[in-house]
Amino acid sequence: MRPKTLSQMGMTLSFDPAEVTATTRGNVEITLVVDNVPETNLLTAHHLEVTFDQNVVEVVAVENCGFLQGHLLEEPTNDKGNATGRLIWGAAQQAVGGMNTPCNGSGNLIRITLKAKVAGANTTFEIDPENSMLIDWSNAFEVDFSVDGNSVVTTAGCVPTEMYLSPDSVKENELIGTTVGNFSATDGDPGETFTYSFVEDETYIDNTLVSVSVNGVNSLCEFFKVL
Repeated sequence: MRPKTLSQMGMTLSFDPAEVTATTRGNVEITLVVDNVPETNLLTAHHLEVTFDQNVVEVVAVENCGFLQGHLLEEPTNDKGNATGRLIWGAAQQAVGGMNTPCNGSGNLIRITLKAKVAGANTTFEIDPENSMLIDWSNAFEVDFSVDGNSVVTTAGCVPTEMYLSPDSVKENELIGTTVGNFSATDGDPGETFTYSFVEDETYIDNTLVSVSVNGVNSLCEFFKVL
Protein backbone atom coordinates (compact mmCIF):
# COMPACT_ATOMS: atom_id res chain seq x y z
CA MET A 1 0.00 0.00 0.00
CA ARG A 2 1.31 3.45 -0.91
CA PRO A 3 1.75 6.09 1.80
CA LYS A 4 -1.04 8.54 2.40
CA THR A 5 -0.84 12.25 1.73
CA LEU A 6 -1.68 14.75 4.43
CA SER A 7 -5.31 14.63 5.50
CA GLN A 8 -7.57 16.73 3.31
CA MET A 9 -10.13 18.72 5.23
CA GLY A 10 -13.67 17.99 4.15
CA MET A 11 -13.20 15.17 1.61
CA THR A 12 -15.98 12.67 2.32
CA LEU A 13 -17.69 9.54 1.09
CA SER A 14 -21.40 9.08 1.68
CA PHE A 15 -24.50 7.36 0.33
CA ASP A 16 -27.49 8.98 -1.30
CA PRO A 17 -30.21 8.45 -0.22
CA ALA A 18 -29.48 7.83 3.45
CA GLU A 19 -32.67 5.75 3.78
CA VAL A 20 -34.51 3.73 1.16
CA THR A 21 -37.15 0.99 1.03
CA ALA A 22 -36.57 -2.05 -1.17
CA THR A 23 -39.34 -4.47 -2.09
CA THR A 24 -39.12 -8.11 -3.04
CA ARG A 25 -40.20 -7.42 -6.61
CA GLY A 26 -38.80 -3.99 -7.54
CA ASN A 27 -35.24 -2.67 -7.74
CA VAL A 28 -34.00 0.46 -5.98
CA GLU A 29 -30.75 2.38 -6.36
CA ILE A 30 -28.31 3.95 -3.93
CA THR A 31 -25.32 6.02 -4.99
CA LEU A 32 -21.91 6.32 -3.36
CA VAL A 33 -20.91 9.99 -3.50
CA VAL A 34 -17.55 11.73 -3.07
CA ASP A 35 -17.55 15.36 -1.90
CA ASN A 36 -14.96 18.11 -1.72
CA VAL A 37 -12.09 16.60 -3.71
CA PRO A 38 -9.55 19.49 -3.67
CA GLU A 39 -7.53 20.76 -6.62
CA THR A 40 -4.38 19.92 -4.66
CA ASN A 41 -5.22 16.19 -4.74
CA LEU A 42 -7.20 15.48 -7.88
CA LEU A 43 -8.89 12.09 -7.94
CA THR A 44 -7.88 9.54 -10.57
CA ALA A 45 -8.83 6.16 -9.02
CA HIS A 46 -10.77 4.55 -6.22
CA HIS A 47 -11.08 1.25 -4.41
CA LEU A 48 -14.34 0.96 -2.46
CA GLU A 49 -15.47 -1.66 0.03
CA VAL A 50 -19.02 -1.68 1.37
CA THR A 51 -20.57 -4.14 3.81
CA PHE A 52 -24.23 -5.20 4.02
CA ASP A 53 -26.33 -8.17 5.11
CA GLN A 54 -26.54 -10.46 2.07
CA ASN A 55 -29.39 -12.39 3.72
CA VAL A 56 -31.63 -9.30 3.59
CA VAL A 57 -30.92 -7.83 0.15
CA GLU A 58 -29.38 -8.84 -3.16
CA VAL A 59 -27.14 -6.52 -5.17
CA VAL A 60 -28.39 -6.71 -8.74
CA ALA A 61 -25.80 -4.45 -10.40
CA VAL A 62 -22.92 -2.06 -9.73
CA GLU A 63 -21.83 0.55 -12.25
CA ASN A 64 -19.37 3.40 -12.42
CA CYS A 65 -21.33 6.59 -12.18
CA GLY A 66 -19.52 9.37 -14.03
CA PHE A 67 -17.30 11.30 -11.61
CA LEU A 68 -14.18 9.75 -13.09
CA GLN A 69 -14.17 10.53 -16.79
CA GLY A 70 -12.85 8.72 -19.84
CA HIS A 71 -11.99 5.05 -20.17
CA LEU A 72 -11.94 3.33 -16.78
CA LEU A 73 -9.97 0.22 -15.92
CA GLU A 74 -11.93 -1.86 -13.40
CA GLU A 75 -10.24 -4.03 -10.81
CA PRO A 76 -10.38 -7.73 -11.72
CA THR A 77 -11.48 -8.53 -8.15
CA ASN A 78 -14.65 -6.43 -8.30
CA ASP A 79 -17.43 -8.34 -6.54
CA LYS A 80 -21.07 -7.44 -5.84
CA GLY A 81 -20.77 -9.21 -2.48
CA ASN A 82 -23.89 -11.36 -2.59
CA ALA A 83 -21.96 -14.36 -1.26
CA THR A 84 -19.92 -12.51 1.37
CA GLY A 85 -21.80 -9.34 2.32
CA ARG A 86 -18.79 -7.28 1.20
CA LEU A 87 -19.10 -5.34 -2.04
CA ILE A 88 -15.71 -4.55 -3.62
CA TRP A 89 -15.46 -2.12 -6.50
CA GLY A 90 -12.42 -0.33 -7.88
CA ALA A 91 -11.69 1.66 -11.02
CA ALA A 92 -8.90 3.87 -12.38
CA GLN A 93 -8.72 6.31 -15.26
CA GLN A 94 -6.82 4.96 -18.22
CA ALA A 95 -4.14 7.39 -19.32
CA VAL A 96 -4.26 8.46 -22.96
CA GLY A 97 -0.88 9.50 -24.37
CA GLY A 98 0.50 9.37 -20.87
CA MET A 99 -2.03 11.89 -19.54
CA ASN A 100 -5.05 11.45 -17.26
CA THR A 101 -8.04 13.72 -16.74
CA PRO A 102 -8.30 13.73 -12.93
CA CYS A 103 -11.29 15.27 -11.19
CA ASN A 104 -12.00 17.57 -8.29
CA GLY A 105 -15.17 18.77 -6.63
CA SER A 106 -18.09 16.43 -5.92
CA GLY A 107 -19.86 13.67 -7.81
CA ASN A 108 -21.12 10.10 -7.94
CA LEU A 109 -18.58 7.25 -7.92
CA ILE A 110 -20.75 4.13 -8.20
CA ARG A 111 -24.43 3.27 -8.38
CA ILE A 112 -25.69 0.13 -6.63
CA THR A 113 -28.94 -1.47 -7.76
CA LEU A 114 -30.51 -3.83 -5.22
CA LYS A 115 -33.69 -5.63 -4.26
CA ALA A 116 -35.06 -7.20 -1.10
CA LYS A 117 -34.66 -10.92 -0.47
CA VAL A 118 -36.97 -10.94 2.56
CA ALA A 119 -39.67 -8.56 3.76
CA GLY A 120 -39.78 -6.81 7.12
CA ALA A 121 -36.04 -6.52 7.69
CA ASN A 122 -33.31 -3.91 7.32
CA THR A 123 -29.61 -3.65 6.65
CA THR A 124 -27.06 -0.84 6.38
CA PHE A 125 -24.81 -0.35 3.38
CA GLU A 126 -21.74 0.76 5.29
CA ILE A 127 -18.58 2.19 3.76
CA ASP A 128 -15.45 0.53 5.17
CA PRO A 129 -12.96 3.42 5.55
CA GLU A 130 -10.05 1.16 6.50
CA ASN A 131 -10.14 -0.83 3.28
CA SER A 132 -11.46 1.79 0.87
CA MET A 133 -9.03 4.08 -0.96
CA LEU A 134 -9.13 7.28 -2.97
CA ILE A 135 -6.06 7.78 -5.16
CA ASP A 136 -4.73 11.20 -6.22
CA TRP A 137 -2.92 12.42 -9.31
CA SER A 138 -0.10 12.61 -10.18
CA ASN A 139 1.66 10.98 -7.22
CA ALA A 140 -0.79 8.05 -7.05
CA PHE A 141 -0.84 8.39 -3.27
CA GLU A 142 -3.76 7.36 -1.09
CA VAL A 143 -5.72 10.41 0.05
CA ASP A 144 -7.42 10.63 3.44
CA PHE A 145 -11.20 11.00 3.64
CA SER A 146 -14.00 10.59 6.15
CA VAL A 147 -17.33 8.77 5.93
CA ASP A 148 -20.20 11.23 6.05
CA GLY A 149 -23.09 8.78 5.95
CA ASN A 150 -24.21 5.24 5.17
CA SER A 151 -27.51 4.02 3.72
CA VAL A 152 -30.15 2.14 5.71
CA VAL A 153 -32.23 -0.17 3.52
CA THR A 154 -35.60 -1.31 4.88
CA THR A 155 -37.31 -4.18 3.10
CA ALA A 156 -40.99 -4.69 2.41
CA GLY A 157 -43.18 -7.19 0.59
CA CYS A 158 -44.93 -6.34 -2.64
CA VAL A 159 -48.64 -5.64 -2.80
CA PRO A 160 -50.92 -8.24 -4.42
CA THR A 161 -51.17 -7.82 -8.16
CA GLU A 162 -54.62 -9.39 -8.65
CA MET A 163 -57.68 -10.23 -6.53
CA TYR A 164 -60.42 -12.66 -7.52
CA LEU A 165 -63.91 -13.61 -6.29
CA SER A 166 -65.09 -17.02 -7.44
CA PRO A 167 -67.93 -17.49 -8.09
CA ASP A 168 -68.88 -13.83 -8.35
CA SER A 169 -72.69 -14.11 -8.42
CA VAL A 170 -75.47 -15.60 -6.34
CA LYS A 171 -78.69 -17.30 -7.45
CA GLU A 172 -82.02 -15.62 -6.88
CA ASN A 173 -84.15 -16.47 -3.84
CA GLU A 174 -81.14 -17.64 -1.80
CA LEU A 175 -81.31 -17.18 1.98
CA ILE A 176 -79.50 -14.57 4.04
CA GLY A 177 -75.98 -15.75 4.80
CA THR A 178 -75.52 -17.59 1.52
CA THR A 179 -71.92 -17.58 0.40
CA VAL A 180 -71.53 -15.59 -2.81
CA GLY A 181 -67.91 -16.59 -3.48
CA ASN A 182 -64.40 -16.94 -2.14
CA PHE A 183 -61.57 -14.46 -2.43
CA SER A 184 -58.09 -15.27 -3.68
CA ALA A 185 -55.13 -13.08 -4.55
CA THR A 186 -51.96 -13.19 -6.65
CA ASP A 187 -48.80 -12.06 -4.89
CA GLY A 188 -45.13 -12.42 -5.74
CA ASP A 189 -44.15 -13.13 -2.14
CA PRO A 190 -44.49 -16.84 -1.31
CA GLY A 191 -46.43 -17.88 1.75
CA GLU A 192 -48.35 -14.61 2.18
CA THR A 193 -51.75 -14.56 3.88
CA PHE A 194 -54.42 -11.93 3.27
CA THR A 195 -57.35 -10.23 4.95
CA TYR A 196 -60.17 -8.59 3.00
CA SER A 197 -62.44 -5.67 3.76
CA PHE A 198 -64.67 -3.24 1.91
CA VAL A 199 -63.76 0.34 1.17
CA GLU A 200 -65.80 3.05 2.91
CA ASP A 201 -69.58 2.60 2.92
CA GLU A 202 -70.73 6.17 2.16
CA THR A 203 -69.81 5.92 -1.52
CA TYR A 204 -70.48 2.21 -1.92
CA ILE A 205 -73.84 1.84 -0.19
CA ASP A 206 -74.31 -1.72 -1.51
CA ASN A 207 -71.67 -2.81 0.98
CA THR A 208 -74.51 -3.13 3.50
CA LEU A 209 -75.99 -6.00 1.46
CA VAL A 210 -73.04 -8.34 1.97
CA SER A 211 -70.45 -9.19 4.57
CA VAL A 212 -66.85 -10.33 4.34
CA SER A 213 -65.90 -13.49 6.21
CA VAL A 214 -62.39 -14.89 6.46
CA ASN A 215 -62.02 -15.57 2.74
CA GLY A 216 -65.35 -14.88 1.12
CA VAL A 217 -68.48 -12.77 0.73
CA ASN A 218 -71.79 -13.66 2.39
CA SER A 219 -75.18 -12.15 1.65
CA LEU A 220 -77.05 -10.09 4.29
CA CYS A 221 -80.33 -10.02 2.41
CA GLU A 222 -82.45 -12.29 0.26
CA PHE A 223 -81.95 -11.90 -3.48
CA PHE A 224 -85.22 -11.97 -5.44
CA LYS A 225 -85.78 -12.24 -9.16
CA VAL A 226 -86.75 -8.90 -10.64
CA LEU A 227 -89.66 -9.17 -13.11
